[in-house]
Amino acid sequence: MCNQNMEMKKKFIYRSAACVVTMLLLSFSCVLVSAAAVDVTPLTTAINDFGSTLQSFGYPIFFVVLVIGAICLMVGQQGRAIGKVIMLSGAIGVAIVSFAPTIVTSLQGILSATTGGGTPT
Repeated sequence: MCNQNMEMKKKFIYRSAACVVTMLLLSFSCVLVSAAAVDVTPLTTAINDFGSTLQSFGYPIFFVVLVIGAICLMVGQQGRAIGKVIMLSGAIGVAIVSFAPTIVTSLQGILSATTGGGTPT
């Protein structure tokens, strides 16, 4: 019974994540289409600032998540499962934060190519 409940939770999480990713991609494509004749310099500046903010807060948050996951690993069978998920989520988050400059540069390249602007800075 417990495994069945856990499987249902996993399916719900996967479906929710797929829906979120789909909505983000759809909204991003709408932004690209609507940004055809708009100056995107303020947007790229905001993306740069957001990437810097992510890097300054990302690693301390990862450390806290890692400690919480380790504490969960020490508490029973269900705690181990939750701890593994927490630690995996934290590792995915720190990977995204680590690649934030690359992601920002890619987004700037896409936006400047869409609007016919110059090379990304």
